[in-house]
Formats: sequence, C-alpha cells, structure tokens
Amino acid sequence: MSNIANELLRVIDYISEKAISRGATEVEAYATYSKSVEALAHNNKLHTASEVRDLGVGIRVAIGKKVGFSYTNRFDDESLISAIEKAMEVAKGTPEDRFWRGFPGGPFTYTTPKDTFSKRIADKSTTDAVNDIKSLLDIALRDKRITVVYAASSYTYSIVAIGNSNGVRGIDEGTATSVGLEVVANEAGYTTPSVFEMCSRRVEECSIDNVVSRAVDKALKALKPIKIEPRTYDVILEPEALSSLFTYTVMPALRGDNVIRGKSPLKGREGEQVTSKLLTIVDDGLVPGGMATSKFDGEGVPKRRTELIVRGVLKGFIYDTYWGRRAEKPSTGNAVRASYNTQPSVGFSNFMVTPGTESIDSYINICERALLINELQGAHSSNPETGEFSVVAVPAWIVRKGELKAVKGAMIAGNVWRKLKRINFISREVKDIVSLKLPWIGFAGVKVITQ
Repeated sequence: MSNIANELLRVIDYISEKAISRGATEVEAYATYSKSVEALAHNNKLHTASEVRDLGVGIRVAIGKKVGFSYTNRFDDESLISAIEKAMEVAKGTPEDRFWRGFPGGPFTYTTPKDTFSKRIADKSTTDAVNDIKSLLDIALRDKRITVVYAASSYTYSIVAIGNSNGVRGIDEGTATSVGLEVVANEAGYTTPSVFEMCSRRVEECSIDNVVSRAVDKALKALKPIKIEPRTYDVILEPEALSSLFTYTVMPALRGDNVIRGKSPLKGREGEQVTSKLLTIVDDGLVPGGMATSKFDGEGVPKRRTELIVRGVLKGFIYDTYWGRRAEKPSTGNAVRASYNTQPSVGFSNFMVTPGTESIDSYINICERALLINELQGAHSSNPETGEFSVVAVPAWIVRKGELKAVKGAMIAGNVWRKLKRINFISREVKDIVSLKLPWIGFAGVKVITQ
C-alpha cells in the first residue's frame, strides 16, 4: 500500500476517534487524493496544459438525529480537529431529522472490480496529454472544412478511503483517461451545428484517430442539410441523444429519493409494464472497466448490480442508506459524491441498457423512412416528474434504405414513458457515454415538427 493510502487511512481513523471522544454519536470520514493532468485546445490551437493534485477529507458527524458536515484539505492535527468541531457545531444547530437512523453499519466485505487501475495511466504526465492534443489537431485539420472548437485530453489517478464509527472501513484506487472534442464543418458559407465525440476508459488509452475520425465524419455528413416535411417518422436515437434524454427524464424517475418525495412518475408502479419488452435497464457498480466502477459507494456500502427495468417491467429503484431506510429497503450502493467537499446523495454508477441482437447498420439499410438523431438540444428543460420533453434534433439525418441526408429544423416532443412503449429496435452495439452504456434505440411513429 502506498504512503498516500496509509495517510488517508490514518486520517479517517484519527477523525473517528477524536469525534467520538468529543461527544459525537457517530462519525464518518471520506478522504481522497487525486492527480489529474490535462491539455486543452480552443479554435484549432493548443490552449493550456495543467497538472492538479488534490487532497482532502469530508467529515459527517451525528449527534442524536442531528447531522453536520465539514471538510478540510489539510491533514495536520489542528486542521482536522477544527474540521471535526465545525461539523459538530453544524450538527448542534441543525433541526433533528426524525428519519435519521445512522450511518451504514459494517464491516463489509468488498469485491475488487476488474480493469479499474493501470500504473501506466497513473504515471501519465502533461506531456502525454499535450501530445494527444497535437495528434488530435493534426488529424482533424487535414480537412480544411473542419474547425476544432474545443478539445481535451486528461489522465487521472485517485485514491479513496472511507471509514465510520459503525465499523465501515475501506480503501480503493483507480485510474481514468478521456479524450473529447467539439467540431464544426464549414462549406460554401454554411456552418454545421457543433458535433461532439468522446472516449472514456479506465485502463486503456483512447484511440485518438478513432475519436477524431468519428467526429469529423459526423460533421461532414451534417453539411448541406434539407428541410423535411412535418409528419410521423420512425426515429432512431444514437447513444449521445439517448444520454441527453435519459439523464433528464428516465434516470431521475429511477432514483429512490425522488420516488419517496413524490417526484417520480414511476411511484407505486413496481411490477408493472412501463416500457416496451425490448428494454432492460440495470445499474452496475462492479462492471469491469466501468467509469463509475469501484469497490464501494460514497458511504462505504459495497457496489452491486441492480435491475431497474427488465423486459419492460419495473423492478425497483436505486437507493443510498438514508433513502433506502426511508423506503424500508437496503441501500443499493448508490451514494455518490462529487468530491470530499460534498455530502453523499443518490446517484447512478454505470447506467446500462442491455443491447439487442441486430446491428445498427443492418437496421438502417432496411428503414423506409426514419430520422436518425445524434444529439438533442433542450433536453435539460425536460420535466423529470412527468417525463415530458421538447427537443431539437441536431445533428440529424433522414434515412432511406441506408442513404443518409442531413436535415435541419427537426423537433420532437412528447412523453418519454409513452415513447419507450413504442421501441421497435435496440442495436447490438453499445457506446460508452462516460458512465452510461447505451445502444442505438428505434422508436415507431414519432411525430416530427419542423422550425
């Protein structure tokens, strides 16, 4: 075990001892270390390169049913004691939470997931990230019609340690790398909408050539768009479009805290057919190489695989410890934290749609008339409590038996849950959109309007 890992464990043990001796009923410490190197490009030029190292610990204390939080990025005894006392002061000034039943109880046995750490990735420097960006720009700009609006390459190494006074104690380390870019194409005075492409991995480096080629190809295919007549089309959402739509509609509805708050349209519908039988959704915190794969969640509860929708039937929801207890259900290992300076909340690990059996290319080749949509604008304005959405499809293409033609001004709207009952195709290919693993999904009879 590294010196940094030992220091994180020392800190969480120290905090637990000192908080209890000062009168806390319970205490939890979440300590992290990270090293990130990154290079950025703007408007066809290398812009900046940086290395950031971050170290800190978040502290939650409970005094009876009152909970307080504080954090510090200094590990000397004086700073740690000060953070403990601040958390206790916050707890004393906080109203009692009648639903509070404590932090998770341990000890737990953790499964060590596969493909989450690479020494090669951990040892990467800013020089590596800069070389990625130089290679990216060289490939993308070979076609004079392309402008690289933005690009980034990053490598991250992190260690997380957690412990509480109820016996939870764990440590995990991982790596991640990502490459992404935003491009537009310009020809004869017309500039396409922005096209985005990215790759995220845990232990393998992304192929710069593949990422750039996909982005450039999409941008060039978005040139010379036509207007289409408003009517009903079959619609195919690519993984990027699904990610936007699901993030603001489907995923909030599958969170247990939203169910209990009455903010999910799926409340009370477990066991019902809520989508097409073609659709199966799981959350899996242990899938090998997943961007959100780890031994434990933000409270130290072991990660697991949770079935949410199976062949269209609603099976359940995700929970952290607090909201699981309120629902009289166990935590599903879905407490997430953005950093040591935030408290845990309910969130997904690796959100996965089970792939189908047919390839997207073979399906496109038989489509009589369909709209293929790569991305959606306006999905963030969707209503997660009802599933209502109204979005612009951009970039998008009309498909006729394998032939694609760019379109402009196409919009779709409606209720996501009604649309999910009209699924007529799920591809066997899947694409990682950070921690979402999504296929191409086809929907029958979608009304398309034009601007």
